[in-house]
Formats: sequence, C-alpha cells, structure tokens
Amino acid sequence: KQPLNFRWNEDWNYQDARWFFRCDPSLNIGFLAGDVVDVEGDTKEANREILKLIGQYPHPAYTSRKSIHHLFLSPDKNLRRLQVNGIEFRGHGHQSVLPPSQHEGTRYEWVDQSCVIPPMPPRLRDFYFAATKRKNRKTGKIKHGHMRLWCFLCREEKYLHKRRFESEL
Repeated sequence: KQPLNFRWNEDWNYQDARWFFRCDPSLNIGFLAGDVVDVEGDTKEANREILKLIGQYPHPAYTSRKSIHHLFLSPDKNLRRLQVNGIEFRGHGHQSVLPPSQHEGTRYEWVDQSCVIPPMPPRLRDFYFAATKRKNRKTGKIKHGHMRLWCFLCREEKYLHKRRFESEL
C-alpha cells in the first residue's frame, strides 16, 4: 500500500503507468483523493451506519480487507480527513487503493462499478457537516499562549505552546 516512487502524484503519466504494470503486473492501483472522497467504515457498526445513511443511492463502491469503500464527489473543498464514530472521510492529501489491488492476501473487489461518481447523498452529507461542526466547536478555543498548526507529515492539526515553537525553529 506504499506509493511506487516518492513523487508519484506529481510525475504521473499514462505511459509510465502502463510501463510499470507491464514490468510488474502485481502492482496495486490507487488514487489521490480530493474532488473524489473515499468514505469507509473501520468497524462493522460503522459500515452498517454508512449503508443506512446512503440507502439505495447508486455510486461506485468496493470491498477491502476490513470494509466497503464508497466514492462520492466531495461536498467540502477543505475536506482532508475526518473520522467520526468509526466512519472515515478521506479527501485532499490522502490516497486510497482501488480494485483489483491486493493487500495482505485480500483482493479488493468492486461491489458497484458505476462509471459516474455522484455527489454525496444528502443524509451522508448532513452527517459529515454535523460532525465537522462538532469537531470545530471542540477545537475552536485555543489555550492562552498556544498555537494551532498543521503537521506537514501526518496532515493533522497540532497544538503547540508558542515558546516551544520558537525554540524548535
């Protein structure tokens, strides 16, 4: 599940990809999320909740080792990654593996290969925005003397005291 080379998302082109697959057909396939969001559950309960929120809404979906991945157009241009109640919304800066890839002996399989990736269904979109509001409320206030930063490596929000930040520069 690791990218083939360091700058895989910058130097990608169709000819190189075809060449790599001819040389090693066992390579996996993935995509860089952003305009398309991968929604998956980390538990059986989370997967059931996602299915309840989606209903019969047609969309591309595939199975992995632990869950079902659902692909939708992003409802939020700022969506990077949000995890709530075992449901993960993976957006900008994150990647997902696609079928027919294989990981730890499990082959990823399409459940629905719909060609058109639709907008996120209303109930799932509402769930996402409600979770975003709850998260923002929790992290909205910063302790006196602290700063809110985004970690370049893990792409998550971090809090650091200003003195520590200045000393580590």
